Order: sequence, then C-alpha cells, then structure tokens
Amino acid sequence: MCLKILRRIDLSGSQQLIQAPEFSTVPKLEYLILSETSWGHSKLRQLSVLHCNGCLKLASFPEIKRNIETPVKLSLDETAIKELPSSIELLSGLHCLSLNNCKDLESIRNSICNLRRLKILGLDGCSKHCKLPEDLERLSHLEVLSLKSVSCQLPSLSGLSLLRKLHIDQCNLTPGVIKSDNCLKALKELSLGTCNLNEGEALNPIFHLSSLEILNMSKCHPAGGGNLSDIVVGISQLSNLRFLYLLHCKKLSQIPELPSSLRLLDAQHSIGTSLPPMHSLVKCLKSAISDLKYKRSSNEVRFPYSHNGLAICIVVPGSSGIPELIRNQSEGPQICIQLPRNWYDNDDLLGIAICYVYVPVDGCEGIPENDSAHPSKIESDDGSSENEFREEPLIKSGNLHEVESSVPADLVCQLTLADGYASFQWVENFSFRTICRCYCYRDVSEQMWITLYPKVAILERCTHSNQFTFLQAAFLYSYNNFKVLNCGLQPIYAYDPVIVDDDASCLECQRNAEYRKLCLRGQSQTINIQLPTNQCSAAVDTLCLRDCKNLESLPASIWDQLKSLKSLFCSNCSQLHYFPEILQTMENMRELHLNGTSIKELPSSIVRLSRLQVLNLANCQNLETLPESLCNLCFLEVLVVSNCPKLHRLPHNLGMLQSLKCLFTRGLNSMCCQLLSLSGLYSLKSLFLAESMTMQGAIQSDICCLSLLEVLDLCDCNIEERGIPREIWHLSSLKQLPLRRNGFRSIPPETNQLSMLRLLDLSHCPRLLQIPELPSSLRVLDVHGCLLLETTSGLLWSSLFKCFESLIQDLKSGFLIGEKRFSQGVSVIISGSCGIPNRISHQKMGAEVVATLPQDWYKTRDLLGFVLYSIYDPLNNNFEAGEEIEETYLKCDLSLLGDEFQLVDDLFIHFEVICNDLVPKMWMIYYPKVAIVKQYHSNKWRQLKASYCGYCYGKALEVKECGIHLIYSHDHCDA
Repeated sequence: MCLKILRRIDLSGSQQLIQAPEFSTVPKLEYLILSETSWGHSKLRQLSVLHCNGCLKLASFPEIKRNIETPVKLSLDETAIKELPSSIELLSGLHCLSLNNCKDLESIRNSICNLRRLKILGLDGCSKHCKLPEDLERLSHLEVLSLKSVSCQLPSLSGLSLLRKLHIDQCNLTPGVIKSDNCLKALKELSLGTCNLNEGEALNPIFHLSSLEILNMSKCHPAGGGNLSDIVVGISQLSNLRFLYLLHCKKLSQIPELPSSLRLLDAQHSIGTSLPPMHSLVKCLKSAISDLKYKRSSNEVRFPYSHNGLAICIVVPGSSGIPELIRNQSEGPQICIQLPRNWYDNDDLLGIAICYVYVPVDGCEGIPENDSAHPSKIESDDGSSENEFREEPLIKSGNLHEVESSVPADLVCQLTLADGYASFQWVENFSFRTICRCYCYRDVSEQMWITLYPKVAILERCTHSNQFTFLQAAFLYSYNNFKVLNCGLQPIYAYDPVIVDDDASCLECQRNAEYRKLCLRGQSQTINIQLPTNQCSAAVDTLCLRDCKNLESLPASIWDQLKSLKSLFCSNCSQLHYFPEILQTMENMRELHLNGTSIKELPSSIVRLSRLQVLNLANCQNLETLPESLCNLCFLEVLVVSNCPKLHRLPHNLGMLQSLKCLFTRGLNSMCCQLLSLSGLYSLKSLFLAESMTMQGAIQSDICCLSLLEVLDLCDCNIEERGIPREIWHLSSLKQLPLRRNGFRSIPPETNQLSMLRLLDLSHCPRLLQIPELPSSLRVLDVHGCLLLETTSGLLWSSLFKCFESLIQDLKSGFLIGEKRFSQGVSVIISGSCGIPNRISHQKMGAEVVATLPQDWYKTRDLLGFVLYSIYDPLNNNFEAGEEIEETYLKCDLSLLGDEFQLVDDLFIHFEVICNDLVPKMWMIYYPKVAIVKQYHSNKWRQLKASYCGYCYGKALEVKECGIHLIYSHDHCDA
C-alpha cells in the first residue's frame, strides 16, 4: 500500500491498540486521531493535529526531538498523563493545547511559557494539579484560558493582553490575579461560577475590564458571608457588558444598577431576587434602540443563539408575581392590548414590556437529551473531525453551566400585530434558552421572564399606519416542558421611571408620560405640605398628593410657586376639607382630581382655571354644592360628581358647558338634586346616571337635543314599568344603553328607532317578560339573570338574525373600521341552565370543540357563518366579594385546522359589573364567515376549532360545555 500521500488516520475507538507503528513511511500525515483507544506511546514526526481524548492508559507523552514550526493542535483530554516533557517547547507552532480532566496531571513545566504561538489552553478539572507556571503571562498570544476547578493558587494573568476568554469557575480568586492597572484590555468573556468572592482588591479590578461583554457569576457567594449584592454593585461600570449570569446566587437579595449596554440578565433561582430598578432597564432599552437605529452591536457583538440581540431579556424568580407596573395582566399563556392611536409616530413610546411567570410541568420527564451537553464531533474545513476543539462562546451549554444532566428548554414568545378584525402581522419569535439542571426536579418554584422589546424593531416589520392597533404576545411551548401561570403586556414610555425614589413613587406617576413631576404620594405624616422653593419648582407641571391621609389643606401659595402646573392629584386625601382660593389665572391647568376628599364646596374662583379639561369630585362624601361659576369653564370636557350623597344642587347653567363630553353623576339622589336642563351640552357623548333614584320627569325632555350622545347609563335607577324616559328613543347617535337591575316588565317598541345602537344591557331585570323587535345595528344583547324572560320567543331570534345579516353587510362595506368591540359577531348572554340545545350539530363538554367544514365552505354563498356556544359555571369558583380585579371577560379563540393550525380571531366580551350568579350563563356568538380573511379561504382548512376561557374576580371560570353550529341563509329562526 502506498502511504506517501496519506494525510489522515482515524483510529478512534480501537480498544485493543496498545502501540502505534512508526509513521516515518507516511511523510504527509497531518491528522492522527486516537480518541478512546488504549494506546500508550507514539513517536510524532509530521503531525499537525493529534487527538487522544479518552485514552485512559496514556500515561506519558513522548519527548520531542526537533523543532516543529507548523501549526499544531494537541488534545489530551481525559488521559492518564502525569506531566508533559520539558521538550514541549519544541512544538513552537502549537496553538491549541487541551488537558481537560487529566486527573493524574501533577505539574505543568515552565517551558510551556515559551510557546509564543499558543492561543488556547484548557486545564479544566485537573484536580491534582498543584502549581501553574508563575510566568504564565509570557504566553503573549493566548486568547482562551480555561482553568475550571483547578485547586492551586492562580498566578497573575494581567499580562495576557490578547486574552479574550477566561474561565476560572470553582477557583480561588485572590488579589493580584487580575490587576486594575489597565490590564486584560481584550477580555470579552469571564466566568467565575461557584467562586468565593471577597469584596475589595481581588474583585474590584473586574469592574474595570472595559471590553467585557459576558460575565458569569452563577452560584457565587461571599467568602465571609454577607450579601452578594454589596459585592457586585460595581457591575454598572462595565460599559460594554451584554450578558450577565447570576443563577443560583442565594445571597443575592437585589439586582444592582445595570450598565445600559446589557441585553441579557439570567438570575433564575436566585432566591429573594426581584427585578432590577425600572429606570435601569429603560436605560438598557434606550441603548438597544440606539443600536438598532444606527445598526450597531448586531455586527460587533456575538449574540448567543438563545437571544437575538434586539430586546432586553431578564429572567428572575417569579414567586412574587408580575409587578404592578405591568398593568395589563392575564392568566394563561397569551395576552392582547390595544395600542394608542398613531403609536408608530409617538416618540415617547419606547417599546413593550412582555412578561411571563412559568413553572416546569411535572419535572422534566420525557424531555429529549440535550445534544450540546456532550462533546460533539465538529467537521473542519478539510474534512477532519475535531472533538470539542472548536472555540465556543461562553454561553454555549458546554461552557457555562453543569450540563451532564441538563435539558434544553426554550422559552419562546410570538409577537403579533392585529387590526381588530382578522388580519395579523407577524412581528417576531424571540426566545430564551435555559439549560439549568434544576429543571429536572419537580420542586422548582415559579420563574419570571421579562422582555423589553423596542418599538423600532416592530416598525422594521410592519407598515407605519393605524391599520394594526392591537398587539398580542403568545407563549409557545418547547417540548411541553413549561406551563405559563400569568402573563403581562405593557407599553413603556420615555419618562415612565423618572421618579426620585422608586420605593415611594406613585404607580400612576410612573405611567404618566409628562416629564416634570413632583410625587409625594402616601406621605402619612403630611398635614400641610411644604412646596419646594428652588428654581425647578416653577417648571413642575404635575403635583401628586394621592393618599396623603393626614393632609388637611393646600397652601394658598401653591398657585404662585407652581405656575406651570397642569395636573393636581389629591385623590383619597380623606382629611382634606378645604380647597384654596385661586388668586390668579392658571392657563396651564388641565386636570384637577379631588376625588375621595372631605371638601364641602369649591370656591367660585375655580373659574380662574380657565382651560381646565377634567374635574374629578367622585366619592366626596361631604360635598354639598357646586359654584355657578363652574359653568364658565368653557374647555371642561369631563365632570365627575359620582357618589356624592350630600350634593343637593347642580349648577343651574350646566348647559353652558358646551365642550363637556362626559358627565358622571352615578348615585345622584334626584329627590334632593334634580338633573337640570342638558340642552346646551352639544358635545356630550357619555352620560352616566347609574344608581340614581330617578323619578318620573327627573330626566327632562330636552335630553333628545344631545345629538352626539353615544352612552347613556341608567343601571340601578329603580325604573319601573313605563318608567324608561321616552325621550331617549330620539337619541340618534346612541350606541350603548345599559339598563340592568331595574324593575320594568317590558321594553318600549320604540327601541327599534335607535339605528346606531350597538349594546343593550338588560341583565338582572327580574320582572322583564319580553323584548320587542331590536334594531338591526345591535351587536351585544345581555339578558342573563332575567328569570322571567321567555328566551324561546321567535321575535327575539328573528331580530338577532337580522342583526347578524346587518353585521355581514357592514363587514363587506368596511363600515365597522375602528369598532373592534362591535365587529366580532353578534353576542348574546342568556341563562345557561338548560344547556346547549340538542339540535346544535357540534357540541362537547369542556372548553374546546371542533366542527368539520363542508367542501368549498368559503365559496358556499348559502353558508353565512357560525353560531358559537359556551356555558360558564360560577358554582365551582370561590369569588371573594370586593376583590380588586383588572378585567373580567369571556374569550373565544377561533382557529382553522388542516395539516397546520391557524388562529383566525380572538373574540372577547367584557363586563363592567360582576354578579355572583348561581345560574350558569351562556354566551352565544353569531360569527360571520366573511370575518375570516380571504387568505384562509381554501379547502386546505377542513375544520373550525373554538377554544373558550373566562375570568371573573381575577380567577378562571369553568367552561362546562361548548358548541358550534353552521348557520345558513334559510335559518331565520335558528338559535
């Protein structure tokens, strides 16, 4: 056999090999692979790559008798070698030397420091090693040094000016190893996992590593006890840090201030650790936005596969739940919010905070093994196979954590824009991968994953218009390892965190986008406030005194000192009984909130707030009168006097408020305070009279002049038969008419004249017997709790079918653009005690049902759509009266099934008032086929799936049964 041109010999796994032959007859041999053999000795001549990984009997390495200048890679991992010969320095071309897990290795000779071309040196797990060369710094070209679990004293490493990666996990970091005299300028990755850290000379130099991008301090703890937070406070000085790992740091009570460059913080299972300061996270978000705008970082920083570099990713313990700062919260794995109008042009809107609280599902049984947890063979450019020889980033699983028993677990979130109908725009699937081995056990507590996603990244993937006004975040499961308990979604504005003291800050102030705030919320010792006298006080435009329970009065000088004041909040200052005279015109003042105070009256000088837009006096238990001068506030848009039981007089000239859009008089006692003429309120859109003891004639006939009125709330007004004011049937713009909890037996037939009516709420009207023909514009009818109502009436269902046909025409013509709430179908809420009718073709117990679609369903003109049924049982839910909630609603996710899965719509119905019903309620939706966007009109989709859920008092409702019924044009009376 001719061996003169042979370049590569692979003898890996040859267990019987005990001695290699002479290779002088193979002059061009470059690669000799002897991994997992029993070979004990060999003579090296021409080799440039030698792999002997796992050669457990290999106890000595041959002397090198001549200088070899060609580039050489030498891997002796897991061998029985005790020492390398001093002639190792003759491998002058050696650039990679790996001796990991050589348990018998006793010493490294100083001659290794003569290897001036050495770039990679690995000595992990060499537990017998007693001493490293003191002049290791002579390795001037060294770029990667890994010394994990080396028990000896570490020498100074400060002279390694080209070093980029340093792993010294489970080592003793002593003073002098890293010096602060401008050393290690090129270092980008540093791993200190499971080290005992001492504050002071040994650790402080780390915070001067100006190029550091990745820092691993997982499982670290203070050497002398104490708090790790006090030690790592210098992290904020690392101006280029991108990734920070603090997993399982039990002594870490608080995340320190973060550098704005940070993109990933992993502090899983660090007991007691909460979120970093919000202003610190927003600085990181602003930095990411700058990087995206100027296309920085993505080309300069090597991001891990678990992070795309576009967002800020934070993982911390989640036992405390989602923070209050994230207002929009929901149980389960997905959430949707409405974006403000022109959100894409709002420079104050920085991005979105997306939050999930998750737990492992039944430990990690059945999870596929993580391939990256074991050494893998890597094919080099010339076809050779290298085992763990390729340089890998620190965050790869084999380098960062203990992975022998780890599992891959991707947390994936899908971000989607929607237009409120059925059109969706995919934005991003971003992920975070954890390989922490503790997920193999069942007792892992909740963890929280928060992502701050920049708006500029969304704009790169969608059109800049108001077409998409809804944003949805959905958690996508990986291997079914995790269950999401709660999720949250919150817009982040530029000035959200500008509060002096976060602990005492007002959540409402943090949400306020204005930039000059003085927040004194909840200062219980305050009787009379002392306003600042410095120059900055003149620029303050928002003064927050919410919940100052002992505040008795406001200083008269408030108007002189705060001349730029726009908003004054005195909400729930229960001892505040006097409001000062206004001695000068305050043209900047826009909002005045005195709700929950003890004031008896307002001064007539209120008129000097000449451009006031909002006046809130709700729940002022001692308020007796309002000054007539209030009617001269020609810019006033919102007036709230709800639940003021002593109020005995409204201003006679209330009709002069021609800019007034919303009037809240809930709880008005008309026996002593009659609602006067409203004829001049030409701009009024919402009138709330709920819980008012209205009597015949309390609402005057001139209410019909309110041509723009859209909402009239007459709930709980003790309205008896024929007591509904007939004048309201002339309100041509009326869209919402809540009449729940009243005593009438019938609804006048004139209801059909309300041609714009969208919502009619008649729930809990116990005497209601019948409903007349309804206007075809109606989209929501709520009659649950009407125990005497005959719901089998043909007239009722015939009216609803006409509403359904009207909706189809509106959708075809685009008439409902911007009315998401009333464009998702015709909804009916009735008693569900009798269950879903037997004639409904597809029904099933539980929260999901699937219906088979006919061939060419999308082209069949006779098929108008679907009736979706769901019954919710309140009996298995223990609600606590008075419990605060964010939202209460029912929801249906509508999906098409074929070879794939496609969500086509998510339907909601919200409830403003919750009742503790003993009778199940049934939600029916007439859903038009035309609402399914045309791109899904195909026989590819063969089934329609409806998935239901509901929440009441913040707790999930039980869905007893659900159904789907195909509705055709001839089904005029089919419920």
